Amino acid sequence: MIQKILLTLLVIGVVWFGWKYISRQIAAPKSRPRVSGREKQGGQSMGEVQEMVKCRACDAYVPKGDALNCGRKDCPW
Repeated sequence: MIQKILLTLLVIGVVWFGWKYISRQIAAPKSRPRVSGREKQGGQSMGEVQEMVKCRACDAYVPKGDALNCGRKDCPW
């Protein structure tokens, strides 16, 4: 009688851990970060640091190379 109970628990444990292993294997490709087309082409990725410049007119920080006009008359961009 004890042997049947232990065997049943063993089978349940194997099925449980097998199910968890298979679920992780299926979910693994979804959790990988995707590479955007911009990163493939050698563009700037999200992880790169840009130098920022403070606008004298509105005190906002903007990327040095991509600064846009904020709309104020005294904006240097």
